[in-house]
Amino acid sequence: MGIFYWLGTGPLVDRWLRNKVSHFKWPDEVVRLCEEDADLSGINTTPVKTRTDRYYEFQGVSDLIYVDKNGNQIG
Repeated sequence: MGIFYWLGTGPLVDRWLRNKVSHFKWPDEVVRLCEEDADLSGINTTPVKTRTDRYYEFQGVSDLIYVDKNGNQIG
């Protein structure tokens, strides 16, 4: 796999991504809500219950399918 990284201009992509990430700035609201003493009283912070009847599975690089607990494709 290493040869594909070098032939596929992997280092250039890595450099471009590092540059983009270094200039990323979270929106002020996100920063405010992530502070240690943030007031979350007006926000529903109840955890979302995890589904046990439906999962997702990657097929290839970008294809996503839904499967049941036995791995059978749904819909």
